[in-house]
Amino acid sequence: MSPGGYLPAGGDRLSYVVLGFGVLILMLGVVIVVKPEYLFDMFRKYADSFRFQVLAVLTRLALGGALLMAADESKFPIALQVIGGISILAAIVFALMSRVRFKRLLRWALGFAPSFTRIAGVVATLLGGFLVYAVA
Repeated sequence: MSPGGYLPAGGDRLSYVVLGFGVLILMLGVVIVVKPEYLFDMFRKYADSFRFQVLAVLTRLALGGALLMAADESKFPIALQVIGGISILAAIVFALMSRVRFKRLLRWALGFAPSFTRIAGVVATLLGGFLVYAVA
């Protein structure tokens, strides 16, 4: 841990990447809890875009790779390896998924009742907080 206590130990650059992803996931989780329609309306707007699917694949690859490479320096190496592996697996599935199936999956996920979306927001907030704590 840094002298201030908030930055990753040893200056490991991948820990900074994981820290950034953790903060982003935490903030998105809070947005989902507070005002889910804000984020989900944006997802609906771009759901038909091929770029959205590419972004989904690339962010999961980046997160998964960073988690796997930073796991040994974290407080919870096995947990980060498991989450990283799941993220990379999701990226592979999304990459191999047809556009029609990807759009159908996205619409299905966006169709949940608001109470379930808020639960997902809480889970995202907890995940983001965990990632921050794991590398801080």
